[in-house]
Amino acid sequence: MRLRLRRRLVVLLGIYLLASAWRIYQYENSGWDATYYRFDTRISGLVCGALLATALRYKDSISERAANIAGIVAWAALTVCLSIGYWGAPWSLVVMTNLAHIAALGLLIAASTKESWVSSVLSAPPLVGIGIISYGMYLWHYPAAIYFRELTPWYLTGPIVLSFSIAMATVSYLIVERPLQRYRRSLGDHQRDDEAKLAAPAAPQTATAAATA
Repeated sequence: MRLRLRRRLVVLLGIYLLASAWRIYQYENSGWDATYYRFDTRISGLVCGALLATALRYKDSISERAANIAGIVAWAALTVCLSIGYWGAPWSLVVMTNLAHIAALGLLIAASTKESWVSSVLSAPPLVGIGIISYGMYLWHYPAAIYFRELTPWYLTGPIVLSFSIAMATVSYLIVERPLQRYRRSLGDHQRDDEAKLAAPAAPQTATAAATA
């Protein structure tokens, strides 16, 4: 089993390296914009997710020490990305994309072990709240980023877009997402009530049949 796991990880890692090389090749030949918006240059991220999913199937074998080391490597990669990465940077599609993948892999592997310090940090109530509205932040950040990156330098664009995304994601969560979630749960409650009503008449019949027998 462990040999098959290693073989799958090696194959996925090879595909990931090929996909990364393809992205760099396309950047050198097609330019920044064409490479950034193409699907085939994003395959490395999908393969990275497959690597993570395969590794986390055996997360019980990840020790606390290994999880903490993965967390340190992840935070270091994330710090580099946030420090020198900006829209249109020549190195962002060559090196920074892979650093972002390393950061995501390391954080999720570290967070999969409850005893790790990354898991403790990410369990803090403010970060849990960010996680709840994270998809809304992803949706709202894009129009804000498109607008502000043309008007302000990157070191101002980041905080502005982050603040705008948190504010709008919170509003949309309270006005749209949470009411829809409640409505969906109410549909489930009604369905369970209907199933219980349909099943109720069968109970006396079953009891009568048992008594007769």
